[in-house]
Amino acid sequence: MSMRRMAFGAQGGYSLARLLMLFINTYSGRIIGSSLVLIAGIIYALQSHAVMYDHAPVGTYHIVLDAEEGRYYLHCEDCHNTIYYIAQTGDFKQFVQFDSSARLEDMIYRSDALENVNVDGHTGEGYKLTYIAQVNASGQKIVYETQEHQDHPDDYFDNHWTLGLPIVALGGALLAFSVWILISDKRKFSVKQAAKSVEQVPNY
Repeated sequence: MSMRRMAFGAQGGYSLARLLMLFINTYSGRIIGSSLVLIAGIIYALQSHAVMYDHAPVGTYHIVLDAEEGRYYLHCEDCHNTIYYIAQTGDFKQFVQFDSSARLEDMIYRSDALENVNVDGHTGEGYKLTYIAQVNASGQKIVYETQEHQDHPDDYFDNHWTLGLPIVALGGALLAFSVWILISDKRKFSVKQAAKSVEQVPNY
């Protein structure tokens, strides 16, 4: 089994090398490769967006744990809507635990990112929580916070243009250079063909 895996890996590496050489040594490969870099830069840069927070409403919450997804779904029973607030345990710096005897003091969620959810057969819309504050029976305040919220506690702009713009510039430069090489070589070929035609004309 190990030998088969090694052979497959070697074949995959050889194919990747051939593909890389195709991108470098052929006109179409260079144009396609540089176009892909340009498009990737544009797509990445266009993912820039404003990140906004809001506070979850005060009320009594019904909490459902989805152990497979590692998610808590919190639904405000007093709000009469189908909005769920999602605590993705892996996003928080500490392991999130909800104590039935504790009081939810505050919850902050990403109001710019809405997703469809299905909780115990009930469909609705959900927002991801970034900050949870509980007060336990002893009066101790327990805070759970994501790294994102700790780094940016207020609304901010997630700017991808800082990296995306140089990628776009690189892709554009490579594309322009590839097209220039193609046009230049075609002109040289045309001149050579014309010179050969002149040499082949008989002298009378």
